[in-house]
Amino acid sequence: MLKNLTIRVRLIAVFTMLSLLLLAVGSTSLASLGQTHDTLRTVYRERLLALGNLDAMMRLMLGNQLAVVRAANSDAENLPQAIEQVEQNRNAASKLWQEYSESFVTEEEKEMAERFEAAHRHFMLDALAPALAAAKAGDIDTMRALVNGPVEHMFPKLRIELERLADYQVDHSRRQYLASEDTYARQHTLVIALLLAGLALAISVGCWLVRSITQPLNRAVAVAQAVARGDLTQQVEVTANDETGQLLAALKEMNAGLAGMVGNVRHSTDTLHAASAHIADDDRDLSRRIEEQARTLEDTASSMEELTCTVRQNADNARQVNLLAQAAANLATRGGAAVFQAVERMDAISTSSLRMADMIGVIDSIASQTGRLALDAAAEAQRAGGASPEGCAMVASEVRDLAQRSAAAAQEVRQLIDHSMEQVNAGSTLVHQAGATMNEVVQAVHRVSGIINEITAASHEQSTGIARVSEALLQMDSATQHNTALVERAAAAAASMQQQACALAKTVGVFRLAPQGRDAVQAANKPHSLQFPLASLKPNC
Repeated sequence: MLKNLTIRVRLIAVFTMLSLLLLAVGSTSLASLGQTHDTLRTVYRERLLALGNLDAMMRLMLGNQLAVVRAANSDAENLPQAIEQVEQNRNAASKLWQEYSESFVTEEEKEMAERFEAAHRHFMLDALAPALAAAKAGDIDTMRALVNGPVEHMFPKLRIELERLADYQVDHSRRQYLASEDTYARQHTLVIALLLAGLALAISVGCWLVRSITQPLNRAVAVAQAVARGDLTQQVEVTANDETGQLLAALKEMNAGLAGMVGNVRHSTDTLHAASAHIADDDRDLSRRIEEQARTLEDTASSMEELTCTVRQNADNARQVNLLAQAAANLATRGGAAVFQAVERMDAISTSSLRMADMIGVIDSIASQTGRLALDAAAEAQRAGGASPEGCAMVASEVRDLAQRSAAAAQEVRQLIDHSMEQVNAGSTLVHQAGATMNEVVQAVHRVSGIINEITAASHEQSTGIARVSEALLQMDSATQHNTALVERAAAAAASMQQQACALAKTVGVFRLAPQGRDAVQAANKPHSLQFPLASLKPNC
């Protein structure tokens, strides 16, 4: 049951017990000191002061006695001084007795004080007062008789009573001292007994407390030292629920947690080593592929440079063809203009032929009218009979012949003009067809020129694009070289990581794990482990 008490409760219980023991010892000591203080105060106030008052009264009474005797045996001139001294001593003694009367403790002391008062009263009334009265009266003889008589005989009895009171004070003080000694002896024995009992109890409880604390702590220190050495196979047993038990439980959990973490780290180290080896292999393969890509890019760049030259040459040829096409287009345009002018001339000729045909029609009409007029004139001449009929007939015949020849000539001219019109129409048609053809040729030439311009622009754009592609290939080549350097550095970093994994594996290898802990850790980490195409995950350092 005590094992389940916490250190706090134990310490509180021990300190409470020691505090109670200390309180008991202190209380006993304080009580003893209080009693001693009360006894000393009583001795001082009730005995020592009373004894001092009695001693002072004794000295004052003896002084009065001596003063009275001296006054009685001296001259009369010394009497006032002696009387004054006696009166002062008597007043002082009365005050001292009044103070002493307030400190009575026992009835015995009170009775002794009453006897002293009675003797003092009898001494004052029967001896000292009459002697002082005689001295004041100047009766020296009576004073001497009283001093040598009642004063001398009664003072020893008064002194004896006062000495009895003083002896009583001393005896009572002695009794109080003896009682104080008995009390001191009892208190001393009790305090020593309490101190010895407390010491024994403190030693036993302290040993138990130290043992109950140090044993688990030593076990905890041993476990911690074993962990510091890398030994995680310690079996920690928790047998208490106090702070040390909680500490051992925490160390047990820490040991188990460290075992799990070390197992995880060891497994991770193996996996890291395998991953770094795999990364190193991938980096080497990637470096080789990047080098091949760099060579391919160099070849491609060379081919692109050749293609750029070819495209530039094609662009130059296209520009020359474009110039030629533009010249042909200009020639075709001029030919088209000439054909157009010929068409216009043929149209003018055709127009003139039409006008000639119209004029010939007019001439034909005139000839027809002339023939009719000749006939009409011959008929009128016959009717008129003014001329010979033969002459009129001849004139009319000639006019008719002339009209017929004119009509025949006009007919021939018409035929020639019609034939010419047919030829002109045929030529105009051909010229129109030639003009249309020339227009088509010009348009075709312009289209060819446009296509050649497009080809030239496309060749220029192609040349520009190829230049950009070449620049991009150069940049890709530079990036590839940079990637090669990065891959080399990555390979170096992977190798360094592999070395660090080996160093970490050696560091973790210092820890020793229990077989069940190692199997548990491996089982716990198995679903989460990385899978690599390697024969083993053990670091080959």
